[in-house]
Amino acid sequence: MKRNTLNFAIDVVSALVMLGMICTGVVMRFVLPPGSGNRRLLLGWGRHDWGDLHSWLALGVGVIVVAHVALHWQWVCATLARMWPFGRSDVLVPARGAWRRNVIGLAVVIALSALVVGMVYLASANVRDVRGAGALASDEIGGGQGRADRARGASVQGWMSLTDIANDRAISVEEVRHRLGLPNSVAADERMGRLVRQYGFTMQAARQKLGEADD
Repeated sequence: MKRNTLNFAIDVVSALVMLGMICTGVVMRFVLPPGSGNRRLLLGWGRHDWGDLHSWLALGVGVIVVAHVALHWQWVCATLARMWPFGRSDVLVPARGAWRRNVIGLAVVIALSALVVGMVYLASANVRDVRGAGALASDEIGGGQGRADRARGASVQGWMSLTDIANDRAISVEEVRHRLGLPNSVAADERMGRLVRQYGFTMQAARQKLGEADD
């Protein structure tokens, strides 16, 4: 395949993937807004399903960007070398050496990658469990009522996995499957929103099977 044809193909795929990201973002923001949960479906998918697709498309954009940079590596390195503050210095970083241009380009890529990893680490380190905080506040304000609510378990929601439900009720995932009448082949990280659609029971029925009182 010719270089121009390959570049054109990557540009077309990039445009389609980015268009998909825009469309799924619009769907999640306006068609299935936050709070819609499992109450609204679009083409059989809920908000969390569209969120998964949006995330995979974002990952696809990242892969395409890496491929695009790889195909234009020498141009990227030469441009960065010209923009380098010491690019005209024959002693420090001579812009004419190809290997030096590659070193500069690689250094910039590593720095950007470290920035992304650092942001993910900081975000993970600062995540707060608002459900735990809410339960604690309920205990402080309502005394024993908060502990009773926690003993009953949080209400089952479409975004919850079997593992989430098991942890909330201090039971095993196998017990959750048994109460819901699900086969053992159902993965522990499967979400309730999908299981409700796949096995044809309602969320209210699932809550009753798990021992929740009717709201």
